[in-house]
Amino acid sequence: MEIYQAKLMVLHAAYLIDSGADFKSEVSMAKHFVANMLGRVIDRSIQVHGALGYSTDTPLAHMFQHARWARFADGADEIHQMRIAQRTIGAYRDHGSTRTATGNLPI
Repeated sequence: MEIYQAKLMVLHAAYLIDSGADFKSEVSMAKHFVANMLGRVIDRSIQVHGALGYSTDTPLAHMFQHARWARFADGADEIHQMRIAQRTIGAYRDHGSTRTATGNLPI
């Protein structure tokens, strides 16, 4: 389910980019969510495989190392969260609503 959520977030951000809409918050949300989801999915895979999953006999240990790197490769989680918060607060200040900072989705 998390992989599906990540895919939808990336597709939505790509749609906004293609349509010329403001996409910065959605890209930050997708980067943050996808990188963290990657770590969670691989961690569960290692758990299922037990000690073998953490050994070099499977690619999971290398994947886990890569997943950790993915969380700060394009900016740390905290940077993305801070930017999302700044844009959301700015949208509320400028428009009286956070709707523009949440993809104009009816909430």
